Amino acid sequence: MKFIENYTLSNPEPILSAITSLNNTENIQSAVYNNGLLVICDVDNKLSFSAEYWRKLMAPNDILLCYTGFGDFFFWSIAEKAVYFVEVQRGKKEFIDDDITWFLNDFLTNIDIRRDVLKENKFNKIIKHNSALNYGECFVLEPWEMLGGKDLVQNYKKSNFSIYIDLIGQAQI
Repeated sequence: MKFIENYTLSNPEPILSAITSLNNTENIQSAVYNNGLLVICDVDNKLSFSAEYWRKLMAPNDILLCYTGFGDFFFWSIAEKAVYFVEVQRGKKEFIDDDITWFLNDFLTNIDIRRDVLKENKFNKIIKHNSALNYGECFVLEPWEMLGGKDLVQNYKKSNFSIYIDLIGQAQI
């Protein structure tokens, strides 16, 4: 499995992952991977968020699959049976694919995706100035990019993912 070859388990959660629950051929743990570059969410979506704004992009029963070290996230649309990516600061969703196995083993392991979507190089610089992320955390630019924040390594701080998503959602309304 390509995913396991490319991602190192950093901090496991003892709960079935949302990805495994949707596609039982992929046994992926709900956990922090590569020090928080990617966090695979649990089946119960305990990292759920409630901001009304996000309902413009996703339905209440859609499933949060994983999120990046910068708080952007991937979700499974129940109605469309497809994976979408949401770049949080821009408030837009983008179709990825309708195959979770391809998403996990080809999309997430693609070097261009790791560089441009997950922002792996920037992430690795930031964790040299901070520590690795825990489950439920992401790095947030302070002030936020949408409020004119300067994209400098020293301006990123650890934040609670769910709170960050709720606050961005409220700011976008």
